[in-house]
Amino acid sequence: MPIGLNNILTKGNKQLDAKKIHCLTSLRFFAASAIVFLHSRPFFEITSGRLTNWPLHYGVTFFFVLSGFILTYVYQDIPPGRRRDFYISRIARIWPAHVASLILLPFLLPSVQWIWEGANPLLVTITNVLLMQAIIPIPEYYFSYNGVAWSISTEIFFYAAFPFLLLNWSSTWLWKLACSLLLALLVVLASDYLALPPFSPSVFLKVTSHGMVYISPVVRIFEFMLGMVAAKIAIRNGIGIDKRRPLLPWTLAELGTLILALYVAAMLSNLPSRFGATKETALVTWIIHSSGAIFFALMIAVMSFQGGLLSRLLRLEL
Repeated sequence: MPIGLNNILTKGNKQLDAKKIHCLTSLRFFAASAIVFLHSRPFFEITSGRLTNWPLHYGVTFFFVLSGFILTYVYQDIPPGRRRDFYISRIARIWPAHVASLILLPFLLPSVQWIWEGANPLLVTITNVLLMQAIIPIPEYYFSYNGVAWSISTEIFFYAAFPFLLLNWSSTWLWKLACSLLLALLVVLASDYLALPPFSPSVFLKVTSHGMVYISPVVRIFEFMLGMVAAKIAIRNGIGIDKRRPLLPWTLAELGTLILALYVAAMLSNLPSRFGATKETALVTWIIHSSGAIFFALMIAVMSFQGGLLSRLLRLEL
């Protein structure tokens, strides 16, 4: 899953001498719960058919934005000589748990759910073990074995790009963000031009618009970079500095941005159907799942100052 908040880089890299943002750790719990609830619907009667109109899938978007935010907050600079240490720390945090889940899989799921019939077992297994499955827009690859691990694979590519995105970030963030959005939209439009099919069990062995848009790190890195931009703005405005902030204005800002993010996510999730869209094209997929990421970036940035009542409640230790 996306990174935690307790990883502070040392040994030569510039680092914020700042307090931890405990309220964001609490928000991770609610986002993770939304994803678990979403994926449990087909398997448990207690969740089946419940909260169907809630944009629970935006929990993934939240995590991608949060990853960009936290990495930028923690790592102010990664010199070329320290990139190796950064990569090792990221891989050590994610890959062992992924391998452990693969080892446990034979004891938890029947073999028919590991790999789709007709696929190349060796190639599917290699890409999954190496967390490369997200770059192959074929459901048999990105949903193989532990299907939800596709998001970890996507994160791995964010981590690979992060030290290079961070270079001269203060003066290059705007054009880098614009390029990531342009690239995402080009992939979306190309997928629709090629009439790639949406995800369904009948196209498990084919390239899908779902794999190109919802899964691909090439498209979803825009959400990660929104988190980076939000962190940079927050840092410039004093995030992490112990300072008494007026409770009422910050409480209103926290509630306002939280409600706005949830409202926009719900609205966007139903927007295509309101305009008569009956088929989930690549553009519809992007609108539903990713276009509201900027509002989550705004909410995370406001919460990170921990100046309002909501963030103070979220950072309480139980």
